[in-house]
Amino acid sequence: IGGVHRGVEHSLDISADLTELGRTPIAVICSGVKSILDIQKTLQFLETQGVCVAVFNGDQQSPQKVEFPAFFSRKSGSQVNYNLKTAEEAARLILHRNQLSLNSGIVIAVPIPLQQQSDGELITKSIDEAIIEANEKGIIGKEVTPYLLKRVNQLSGGRSLTSNIALIENNARIGAEIAFQYNMLLNVSKQRLINTSNDTIDSKRINKSNKSHYSFELSKTSISESMAKSGHQEEGPKEERNDNQSDESSPVVIGGSIYDIVADANTDSLRPKLKIHLNTNILRRRNSNESIIKMSDEIRSAIHDNRPIVALESTIITHGMPFPINLQMALNVETLVRKRGVIPATIAVIDGKICVGLNKQQMLLLSEDAI
Repeated sequence: IGGVHRGVEHSLDISADLTELGRTPIAVICSGVKSILDIQKTLQFLETQGVCVAVFNGDQQSPQKVEFPAFFSRKSGSQVNYNLKTAEEAARLILHRNQLSLNSGIVIAVPIPLQQQSDGELITKSIDEAIIEANEKGIIGKEVTPYLLKRVNQLSGGRSLTSNIALIENNARIGAEIAFQYNMLLNVSKQRLINTSNDTIDSKRINKSNKSHYSFELSKTSISESMAKSGHQEEGPKEERNDNQSDESSPVVIGGSIYDIVADANTDSLRPKLKIHLNTNILRRRNSNESIIKMSDEIRSAIHDNRPIVALESTIITHGMPFPINLQMALNVETLVRKRGVIPATIAVIDGKICVGLNKQQMLLLSEDAI
């Protein structure tokens, strides 16, 4: 994820995804905070926003503390309180958050695999050197991250690219396992709710039947007959109940997409009339029935069938990897997710629409235009 940039006291540069995590009930599986950022300040900012931060199978520093990863390294010098040992444990954390109706996100940081740890230490040194160079060249704002990723790859002799691929693949596997476990837990939770509801209904039926001094039978017909014989009348027609239906939304989405729009009115006559309206919660264009969300048929089908879905950021295509490695990486990640029984949904803004579930042609378009 993004975070608080180094030197924030001068630049006030804080990634927008931190505030979004504070107001959106989503679970993000990542490799922690980018090493080029101020990790400790980022964790403090997330705490202020009410975001739960946990580590997945991290290095336990004490019974109460676990080391927070620094993207390419398993150690950042910062610790958090929660260490999730299994995908089921992570899924339960997400489920309980949703049951409590909390409106903030969860960050689950996955440390770099041990076999890439030695490269991670070298890359961290390369990052420090690249940051010094960026400052000397006066590179600021949105240009910083692409420059650093490219420069670190050069300084590390290509090892950062290899480690980056390993991180993405690892995150995809774990994210899919968590989504699969969450979907199972959600179905169990729904079934318990249905059973509890049925028990309550049956209890009410028994009470009504006992009042009429007739034996109770588990059918609407017998209850109606008993009530009719005892002089009880039903209070109007009753709706048929379908216990398989649930008011709770079904799709399981772990991940997210950043939706950035930059508009520049460069015509004097246009400026007074220009009125920009952007709200990430609005799914339709203002004064139009046209949806700005475009889902693939596969994603629509998965939502309809209550299958687990993992949302994948298109930044794995557009940031930090050269073509065609970025395209192959995106396709490999989707394959890893599918192997775990989960539907991948790579997300990007294309032609003014939020596309959920990119096809190969759309991925190719993004990969060729990558930074």
